[in-house]
Amino acid sequence: MLTVEVSDPEGAEVRLIREGIVLRRAAAQGKGETLRLISRVLRPADRSALSSVVVAMAGGTFSHIRGAAAAGNALALVLAVPAAGIRGQLPETRDGLRKLERRVRRLTKTTIVRPAYSREPNITVKKSYSLTI
Repeated sequence: MLTVEVSDPEGAEVRLIREGIVLRRAAAQGKGETLRLISRVLRPADRSALSSVVVAMAGGTFSHIRGAAAAGNALALVLAVPAAGIRGQLPETRDGLRKLERRVRRLTKTTIVRPAYSREPNITVKKSYSLTI
């Protein structure tokens, strides 16, 4: 299972997990790092063994969450594996990760990650008009 977690407004963490054990992990601060982290964690030999993609959304920015969901969906589509999105952070224990793996494995390959935001998006800048004479 490949997990992408965007719980930090400016950062992301990607993990490769098998049977509840974290095999590889990469984290970075900064926008636009998600795809770089995925390529660092997921080597070509691992792609055929990948069972699912999970995106955990717990506090990232609107664009960050949307980008992680899009990356997760694209990867799942290309590799023909199920994708799932969860609100909140990923489990930290081996048992919790194993349980998540089992639940996601039962999903169909056509499931997609829908972005889950903590509030309504505010993507416009409020205009301020002032006149100086």
